Amino acid sequence: MDGDGWVTEEDMKLVEQYLVGNRTLSEAERGRADVSGEGVIHIKDVLFIGQFIACTRDNFPVCGI
Repeated sequence: MDGDGWVTEEDMKLVEQYLVGNRTLSEAERGRADVSGEGVIHIKDVLFIGQFIACTRDNFPVCGI
């Protein structure tokens, strides 16, 4: 989400902070945060990011793989 090319806990925290209203996201960050591909950012995106970090998910629905 932060654009560094890696999916990390920091990215998950950014999305969590956005969801509770403690942070804004740029248009580019919002596009990267919607890993579910549903057109909105919600808790499912945080869940998917966490699963990816924990190596229990190897891709995101938005990737179409």
